[in-house]
Amino acid sequence: MQWVGGPEFRRFVRDLAGHPVRQGPWLAAEHMLVQTTLMAAVCALVWAIAARLGELPPIRESLHVREPRKIMLWALAASALIIALVCGVVAAIGQPFAPRPPDPWSVLGNLFSNFYEDFIFSGFVFVVLRQLTGKSWIAVVGVSLLFAGVHTQYPLELRASIFVSSVIMGVARVRTGTIWTVWLVHMISDIVLDALLPA
Repeated sequence: MQWVGGPEFRRFVRDLAGHPVRQGPWLAAEHMLVQTTLMAAVCALVWAIAARLGELPPIRESLHVREPRKIMLWALAASALIIALVCGVVAAIGQPFAPRPPDPWSVLGNLFSNFYEDFIFSGFVFVVLRQLTGKSWIAVVGVSLLFAGVHTQYPLELRASIFVSSVIMGVARVRTGTIWTVWLVHMISDIVLDALLPA
């Protein structure tokens, strides 16, 4: 997993591209084409094959939008909880806030990279764990442990908040039945938190 879309792969692509500065169009392109893109494609392929064999429900079930209003309400409520949680943890550990306008290139890139992450974790991994255990709550906790575990760039307190945030997103995913709710939560909270916290 580390190679397929991981830091080594990103370094490899950056080497090929001549080490561009991580800003502007390159920032968006890196999010769109490099960060977890290959891992999401691998998960989609395995998921599609497993669904065809009858081992997993089809991908379209996790992408179906049944109740848009319900999805939006859950996304807004979950985003508010996550933003409050992360800001509280940041304040508690004494990290400074650094308010600034959202970077439009980063937001554009996150439209893609957040979807890839959510497809992997709240899509493929969630569906596999739920299929194996028969329990949505075990799948939510398992996904959240894994999601917090891969964010090694953050201190332990923030990784704990990532775990709780992922549980909140998992509950929203279960209640609405779609990855799109998680993606909306991810986007809203990233836009707000990226504008408040140091880069």
